[in-house]
Amino acid sequence: MIDTILVVDEYDTHRVGLASVLRKATGADVIAARNGRIALDEIRQQRWDIVVLDLDLPDMTGLQLIDALARHGGAGGIILTSAHPARLVQAAAAYAQSRGISVLATLEKPLKSGRVRAVAATLQGELRMQRDAALVSKPQAAVSRLSRDDLLLALATGRIEGHLQPQHHVDSGRLRGAEILARWRNDDGTLLEPAVFLPAFEGAGLMRPLTDHMIEQALAAQIRLAWIRDLSISINIPTGIASSVDWAQQLAQQARLAGATPSRLVIEIIEDGDASAIPALTGAVTQLRLRGFNCAIDDFGTGSSSLDRLLWVPFNELKIDRHMISQARHHPHARRILSSTIGMARGLGIAVVIEGIESEDDLKLVTGLGGQITQGYLHGKAMTLEAFEIYAATQRTRQRPPATLAAIATC
Repeated sequence: MIDTILVVDEYDTHRVGLASVLRKATGADVIAARNGRIALDEIRQQRWDIVVLDLDLPDMTGLQLIDALARHGGAGGIILTSAHPARLVQAAAAYAQSRGISVLATLEKPLKSGRVRAVAATLQGELRMQRDAALVSKPQAAVSRLSRDDLLLALATGRIEGHLQPQHHVDSGRLRGAEILARWRNDDGTLLEPAVFLPAFEGAGLMRPLTDHMIEQALAAQIRLAWIRDLSISINIPTGIASSVDWAQQLAQQARLAGATPSRLVIEIIEDGDASAIPALTGAVTQLRLRGFNCAIDDFGTGSSSLDRLLWVPFNELKIDRHMISQARHHPHARRILSSTIGMARGLGIAVVIEGIESEDDLKLVTGLGGQITQGYLHGKAMTLEAFEIYAATQRTRQRPPATLAAIATC
């Protein structure tokens, strides 16, 4: 439930109008503040479910109030309003997120009544999803308390499973392959995502055993799915592990002994290293390419050395982080950056995979920008190997997976 809303805006018409619409939509107790000083007093007195915040106030900016919210316990979420260009509003939203404050929406000024009503109608759902996500903290805390031996036992007993998220070609809709993703299965059958348990493995210094475990599962999946023509399996490898020619050669030998086909494997190197890691990474990726593997720079645009890696490391695939498509949905300058990135990669002869495709509108957007391969909830969530086999079998005569099949991923 949304019980309290604070609306901060200098202008009476905007302040009163917003308060009225939000009160009717949510039934909440809505307080309005005409300047930053009054808003500060309200923020100090209690934690608000929602704060609607104009970036321009007579006595301070919205960023100063964002800082105040962060100091005094935050809020359930904020809505930013502004007449400034979208890029400036986006920067303010990113700053709020960095301070731990969720941005539920942005409203362009002058305010449009239809847009305000639409935002108000979605607020309950947004906060419900936030509360559901907060529940993850309980199992995460339980996992973080596990000892090194407990984590190794989880690997040995198969508690960490490899689930497959489909990837499709943009031009034909044909199934291209899947990325194998780690999931932790609890005793009651529920699954935990990597954000919950990876910190425990990292803290225990067990990323290498976890990565080795996932490599074994990726090789097994590629072999089992060899009946699907041209299907590729992708796997994430941290830069700190893919750090030598010797490691790359060991992976090549492991794949050969297992009977896997290197050309049907994509080694996605996570951008978790700085520029000093590039020479060793160059050797490892070059060795993998010489042994027939495909290599991708993962989460492009999130690391500090993306362009250097693209310049020196012989990747033949570029994977664009889901954050870029999320921003491109709403911001013209983000779409231009995404378009330029795709064009640069294609000009270098590098295949482009775009994560975070959640709707047909997302697919239309990346199709228009020249994206080649897509991955996201539109096709399906990560699913078990058995479920993926069923999914793949249906793709021979379909250009796109129907919603009923995508629902397999939730099993």
